[in-house]
Amino acid sequence: MLRAAASALLLVLLAGCTATGTASPGTVQTSTGDTSPDALALTDDLARLEVSVLQHREDYSIRGLQIQVTNNGERTVTVESAEFTSDYFAEPVSAPSAPSRVFAGATTDFKVRLPDPNCDTDSDTNTNTNTDINTVEASVTLTISDEDTPGTGAESATFTPADPFGSLELVHAQDCSREAFEAVAAITVAEQLRVVDVAGQPVAQLDLTVTPTSAAGEVHLESIGSTVLLQQPEGELRELDLAFTATSEPHTVTLSFTPARCDPHVVAEDKVGTLLPFHVDAGAFTDATFTLPSSDEVKQQFYNYVALACGW
Repeated sequence: MLRAAASALLLVLLAGCTATGTASPGTVQTSTGDTSPDALALTDDLARLEVSVLQHREDYSIRGLQIQVTNNGERTVTVESAEFTSDYFAEPVSAPSAPSRVFAGATTDFKVRLPDPNCDTDSDTNTNTNTDINTVEASVTLTISDEDTPGTGAESATFTPADPFGSLELVHAQDCSREAFEAVAAITVAEQLRVVDVAGQPVAQLDLTVTPTSAAGEVHLESIGSTVLLQQPEGELRELDLAFTATSEPHTVTLSFTPARCDPHVVAEDKVGTLLPFHVDAGAFTDATFTLPSSDEVKQQFYNYVALACGW
């Protein structure tokens, strides 16, 4: 009776979750085939979990991703492992924060660092937008155990996670537009920031060099924009409109910046202020954008410059 009732409940509760080794969506089987009450209880727990993927602001510069696990059940469970897989990336990756408990009625994030991109997929897009933000080329496999006996009697299931903010499509488009651009023209950012005086005001300058790789094709660097921390000097519009082919000469661009704001907390809480936004056309990626992170040294130099320019 217990087994039949539990199995019927699972068929109703599980949506978008497929157990490891099970092809039919909407069903869960215990990974061990164990039909004991404890195993069936864990399978019930799995059916009451919801899984999403998203990025927080601090994830952008480090290519981080949050596996968000919501426990809609009445029992606290221990997530022994959380593995993320997607055709958009070269290999699976596991969350180092597991094992960790997910309390009943609560949500816990498991951070992963995204692997190298895989741009040889049929779902490559030519823009940085995704009209169906809940369509995701990914899966998350969770292995859980009872809170009271972590590490023993574990059960697993594979979920198709929700992607409420279209994070995977955005990361994929940025990864692959950059890869397409740098296949033809590689970008090198200087390791030293200069501070020059312009009309009595300090202005930060950073050089970057675009060097053709001799590969076939043509790419266009349309512009490099401002950030929440750094803006182009007043009166300047950094529209570059540079084209690169295999026969082009290397080209160095000097980027000038002034502080976008002078609130001290802007630096103290900065997550994305030193990510340089590139607007490009590269192969199939037209009107595309990607960000290039500053090195740790240049990032600190930018912070020092903002402090100097703002008079802190």
